[in-house]
Amino acid sequence: EDAFQRAIQTYMGKHRWSNTRASDLWTALATETSVAVDVIADSYLEIAGFPLITFGEDGVVSQTRFHSPGAKLPEQQWQIPVVTRHRDRDTGTLTESVFALSSQSVVLPQYSKAEWILPGAGGNGYYVWHTGAERYKALLENLDELSAREKAAVLANSNQLLQGDIIGIDQHLQLLGGLLADDSMTLALSAVNGLRGIAGMYFHSELQPQLKAFITSALTPWYERLGTQTRDDDSDSARDLRPRVLRTLAEFGDKPELVAEMTKLADQ
Repeated sequence: EDAFQRAIQTYMGKHRWSNTRASDLWTALATETSVAVDVIADSYLEIAGFPLITFGEDGVVSQTRFHSPGAKLPEQQWQIPVVTRHRDRDTGTLTESVFALSSQSVVLPQYSKAEWILPGAGGNGYYVWHTGAERYKALLENLDELSAREKAAVLANSNQLLQGDIIGIDQHLQLLGGLLADDSMTLALSAVNGLRGIAGMYFHSELQPQLKAFITSALTPWYERLGTQTRDDDSDSARDLRPRVLRTLAEFGDKPELVAEMTKLADQ
């Protein structure tokens, strides 16, 4: 943060009363941070789309262009700064690492021993990532190891993976369930909105019984906690979350007592 402020001050002082180019700002940032900001920024600003980073079981980390299923797009290559946290499956040690993915792939042996990997540690990173089915499952089983910001970033990433047909609805629902079990109302609201999106797409399919059961199980604790009526001591988050929980449970869950209560309130 201090280096960023110095870079901005240097940039403003040097180019006061003159025209500049984006490269002038990148140069100032690169000088103060000792990071090739100019190279990284150019690769993102000059190249369309964004990358998918895949962590292979053998420690190979590779990048491809992220795209929707069936799309045929030319491959491209970015200069990607990556921050990860991973747990070693043998020692249980948590390690944070930083590396630059500047080629199509690189071999990083430490990841071949990982139980789970969190790319974009800290909730940062302009890329989609996937770590393989088993390690992704292990990460979802260890959400308590993540900060609220990191959990929100994992949800955003999962949305992209689902859209790209890289993970299935079962893995996405596992994440939503984990976030709904969290005490954070902010995370719960994001998860409820995600759940409504899934229900809207799949509720009138053969998945309806499973979805109804999942929604009922995941949202009933919030229904019992929040109730149906506004309270004087409600936080803004509670006021935002309550109607989403009630509407989702009534519309897609199996909670006849809630429907009866809501009908009674509507008739008053």
